[in-house]
Amino acid sequence: MGYTIERDGDVLLLVVDGTWTPEVAFQLQEEAAKEIKRHGLRGLLVDLRRAEHGKVSTIDIYEVTVSHETVFPSSTRHAVLYDPKRFSRSDAVFYENVAANRGLKAAVFTDRDEAIVWLRSEKKPPSS
Repeated sequence: MGYTIERDGDVLLLVVDGTWTPEVAFQLQEEAAKEIKRHGLRGLLVDLRRAEHGKVSTIDIYEVTVSHETVFPSSTRHAVLYDPKRFSRSDAVFYENVAANRGLKAAVFTDRDEAIVWLRSEKKPPSS
């Protein structure tokens, strides 16, 4: 699994180059949460555009999303950047729906600039 983590002002950028699996998601979630708490960051951008889609089920998406509640501060905004050629739009919508049902601030984007602007705003997720 290849990835980089860096800060851009009040946002943590997590870029994944390897295969995206539930195990990878949980591991990177822990690392990202530590950084967000340590530096008091506002949001997290997970860039999956170069990631390969591993074996990820609907249940996996649900479990990873629900775990955001206990791992991240409640004020954290989550944006996922994805390539529709590699990940399905239905998985993206499911992630957003689960997050919204749990009261999380999360949205999925295909454009990095739009994701960064949303993370730094007070706007509701685009699909709500």
